[in-house]
Amino acid sequence: MTRIRLSVYELFLDLHQASVLERKSTGADEISERIIAFLGSHSCEPFSASLLAAALNLNYSYLSATFKRVTGQSIIEAHTRLRLQHALALMRSNSLNISDISDRLGYPFYFSRVFKKMYGESPSSYLKQFYRPY
Repeated sequence: MTRIRLSVYELFLDLHQASVLERKSTGADEISERIIAFLGSHSCEPFSASLLAAALNLNYSYLSATFKRVTGQSIIEAHTRLRLQHALALMRSNSLNISDISDRLGYPFYFSRVFKKMYGESPSSYLKQFYRPY
């Protein structure tokens, strides 16, 4: 019985190793992960294509096409989503008003418009849904 268990265990181990080898990330996946990491660390800043290209040592048009092919969204869309997720976190955890949040995220004039386009409601109506102590 022990030999059978050992054989089954070895079979599962071989299958796992084979699946890991098949799932190795491609160069495009690695580039997309690096782009997402860059965008995450620069989510409080306006997007800069030249800064991204310089940080990854690759042409921006290549980065943009690769990211779109892998993720299905543009780099700017991903950056906007990250910034708005950061805004949601600030709304939930701080007693900041909307203009302070928009200033922190680098949206001086059009934060409400971008927020409403993404979430379907204005930031002020979203903010009213949460209890915020004074």
